[in-house]
Amino acid sequence: MPVRSLLFMVSVLLASGLVHGRLTDRWGPSRLLSEAGAQLADLPEDIAGWKATHVEVSPHVQKIAGAANIISREYRSPAGDDAVRIMIVCGRPGPVSLHPPTVCFTSRGLRQVGNVETVRWERGEFARCVFADPSAETRFTTYWGWSSDGTRWTAPDQPRFAFAHHPRLYKLYILTAVDTLEGLPAGRREFVEALLSALDWVLL
Repeated sequence: MPVRSLLFMVSVLLASGLVHGRLTDRWGPSRLLSEAGAQLADLPEDIAGWKATHVEVSPHVQKIAGAANIISREYRSPAGDDAVRIMIVCGRPGPVSLHPPTVCFTSRGLRQVGNVETVRWERGEFARCVFADPSAETRFTTYWGWSSDGTRWTAPDQPRFAFAHHPRLYKLYILTAVDTLEGLPAGRREFVEALLSALDWVLL
């Protein structure tokens, strides 16, 4: 093989390796991604009077999720008679776009109840599905969606392709007691709207 051709092939391989390394964070998260992940900690612990309790996320879970950061909290209503659990993941679009609840929940023994529906709120759309925990004989509703900037949320059928060109991706889970497609109860709906507004401000 001519030396010129060999050098060209080597340069192509090196370039592709650099691109792949950046896409997969082979050398650690980029500064932009690290800063975006750190912003999650700025989410208020009091949102519309709902107070947060932190839920620990192990480094192992964060590594599996391919995340720069994950926060998980349970917010309780002012009267203390209702609760909403949230989890927000920030990372590269590739890994963050994977593992929707229909995959990761069911792989842990939870049972999907009914089909996934799409709900549309002022700040975007979310997927919605009910899951059952056979061991506790309980059911809960989960909403989830993705956003490239934290301001507009969507739930595309193929999120990996929809967000592939973005440098970062957020995934939001909202878990509540079972509700109906007609809408969240007023108190929860007000909290969720306030939560999305807070994320808009924190992540912008």
